[in-house]
Amino acid sequence: MDLVRFPVVFDGEWVNVDGKYKFNGRECKGVMLPPSTTYTELLKTVARTINANLSDSKITMKFAWNSPEPLPPTEITGDEDVQFFMAENRVARTPLYVTSESRSGYRLGKDCVDVVPEPKYNQHDVGPREEMPATFDHVEPLSNVDVEGLSPNNLPNEIEVPPDEVPDTQHTQPNKSPPSVSSRSSRPAPYKDRLPRISLLASSKKIVVDPNAVRNIVKVKDDFVSHSGHNDGVYVKALFRDKEELQMKIGMLALQKNFEYRVTRSSKDILVLKCVAKDCKWRLRAAKLKGSDFFQVRKYYPVHNCSLDISQRNHRQASSKLISKFIQSKCDGVARSYKPGSIREDILKQFGVNISYDKAWRAREYALHSVKGSLEESFSLLSAYCEMLEKKNPGTITHIETDLENHFQSFFMALGSSIRGFRSSIRPVIAVDRAFLKGKYQGIMFLAACKDGNDQTYPLAFGIGDSESDSSWDWFLTKLRDLMGEVDDLVFISDDNVSIRKGITNIFPHANHGACVYHIGQNLKAKFKDVNVHELFFKAASLYRQSEFNDFMAEIRKVDQRADQYLVEIGYENWARAYSDGRRYNIMTINTAECMNAIVKDARELPITKLVDHIRELLQVWFWERRNEAVNMNSQLTNWAEGELQQRHDKSLSYQVLESDLNEFIVKDGFVEDKVNLHDRTCSCQEFQLEQLPCEHVLAVCRIHNISCYTLCSSFYSSEALVAAYAEPIYPVGAPEEWDVSEEVRNHIVLPPAKHRTCEHSTKKRKQLQREDKMVRKCGKCGSLGHNRQTCKAAEAVIPSSSSC
Repeated sequence: MDLVRFPVVFDGEWVNVDGKYKFNGRECKGVMLPPSTTYTELLKTVARTINANLSDSKITMKFAWNSPEPLPPTEITGDEDVQFFMAENRVARTPLYVTSESRSGYRLGKDCVDVVPEPKYNQHDVGPREEMPATFDHVEPLSNVDVEGLSPNNLPNEIEVPPDEVPDTQHTQPNKSPPSVSSRSSRPAPYKDRLPRISLLASSKKIVVDPNAVRNIVKVKDDFVSHSGHNDGVYVKALFRDKEELQMKIGMLALQKNFEYRVTRSSKDILVLKCVAKDCKWRLRAAKLKGSDFFQVRKYYPVHNCSLDISQRNHRQASSKLISKFIQSKCDGVARSYKPGSIREDILKQFGVNISYDKAWRAREYALHSVKGSLEESFSLLSAYCEMLEKKNPGTITHIETDLENHFQSFFMALGSSIRGFRSSIRPVIAVDRAFLKGKYQGIMFLAACKDGNDQTYPLAFGIGDSESDSSWDWFLTKLRDLMGEVDDLVFISDDNVSIRKGITNIFPHANHGACVYHIGQNLKAKFKDVNVHELFFKAASLYRQSEFNDFMAEIRKVDQRADQYLVEIGYENWARAYSDGRRYNIMTINTAECMNAIVKDARELPITKLVDHIRELLQVWFWERRNEAVNMNSQLTNWAEGELQQRHDKSLSYQVLESDLNEFIVKDGFVEDKVNLHDRTCSCQEFQLEQLPCEHVLAVCRIHNISCYTLCSSFYSSEALVAAYAEPIYPVGAPEEWDVSEEVRNHIVLPPAKHRTCEHSTKKRKQLQREDKMVRKCGKCGSLGHNRQTCKAAEAVIPSSSSC
């Protein structure tokens, strides 16, 4: 596997100079990683490269776009970002810019250790003396020590310790600290290893306290109350944008640390929180800054001393909005596969909190809304998005149709890179299809797609309508005609949809229209239920010779005359290669469009602007990957075309070639003779002229007479054409807050469609087409329709019950 090489620039900062982002780094190192590297692997590699500890440092990784437009740098936050960054490095060297900062905002270690005094021992004490580093957990249980009440003016020299609280030092192994005492084992011990040492004298059962040491304890305690919450983002003087953000942060902290709190005071300007346990000292007080919406923490004591009895399985802070914050990362994809049942299980495992199914469902909806936005807002952003898409990608065509009240009706998009690639390098065979949207407002997504010279789907145009009708198809096909202009030998392929057929006939009168053989085969299977008819049909449809085609149709007629009549009514010219009116090449189905619909299946639930941008991003990745693949091809033809020629060449090795004229040849394959004309580029088998790729007979002539077969191939199959088809990159539009749109577009109001789906459950299964009849089951026992042998009741034999003797 080839490794991806890229430089890592660090020890610097980002600056914005005249609208262009620049990273001023002081150090740079090279890194090589495989293309399949994950986000976690990249983060660990970067940490090792810059000598950073992930537990102590927060590392931010960004990269700049290789674009003439001044785009902001993109932060790498997941596996998809890493894969895209790796892909960018295959086109041009793209540095990874890294910044790091400490996760802990306050450190106490050195300040405390430097002031630890030597322990003083009472001269009357005898026996072994061992020192134990006292943490706050050790001091807290001592019933007669009031650490909070200690001050520099009332420091005792000795503190009496009850006998049951003194550890047995005689049996304590040297250099091994005794276990700490704590009332809540689940609580963290923030004071541990941060306090001055206090000598514990086991023989006298007294703690000898040095006044200077206790002064340091009091200082450390005050500093801890102010700064110990830095790692959690909550500390004294911490700022939050508003009261809701502060409440959300404390709620998330409560779930993570497994405690509950109550609101003792709440107003527009004040928020006071206390632990649910009355004797617990945990508390927080925050106030609104004057003249601002920001809230600032004024007082905060983060330590809990409550018992475990107050913990409940149903956490009072576990609201649906709060839970949505924890699951947002799992809702960031296009699918809604994160189900409420899975959310309940994850919350129970992570926090030990049991939530209802309804709460889990609402939490998912909140998370989806936060990540993907609302459907209504998405319609309002569509006009601005289209303008930015046209600015970033010249030649792109978009159009939005609304009614008199500005309600959305139709949308059309064709990227400039796809349009120019189609005109120059793609076979003029277009498959059109549609898919049903799944959101609140439903609708139809229209698609026009082709196949490139490497037999891959090449999306050309997309559309969205409020419904499927003759007028909606006419509108989409009209926009498609406007961007293509006049195209010679144009062929359309679709299923047997009446609206599509009417639209193509009216808007593209000179184009040929073929039917998808897959959908015809499905109808045959449903109507006549004979496997032999189905197999014979597909074989007949793929044949090039009319004589062979007629033989197979005769066999179908023998098996089932009704099936033969059905195919005759459709018309041979609409589905059979041998009788095709136009040049369909090897494209017999609308699989190109069906595959595209399947790829965006989950995305069809997204808000409209998110859906459109998802399609743009998909094409952006396709164009980049396929351009690289085409550039690295070493043959004159694409990999697929080379494979086809190799198979045909191997079959032609046994063929006999006879010269008839300077350009005409007779090729014998056993008892079958075919006539090849190199001047006219024809063969009597019709495969050569229909596919524009040499057939077996032409390859036999080329081999015998030392003629390069590549000169007889259509330019559509060349690797150069494949490079040209994907030559132009597709650029993103950036974040909405960075868009620079005109006043006219800003004032263009697009409202959601007037009609939307009712509350009933929407189907997510594929809908049957007009000519695609539903299969009806036939019972093998009684011969009736509508059930099978296992559920048949009429054929059940009535067996008399045997009487007991």
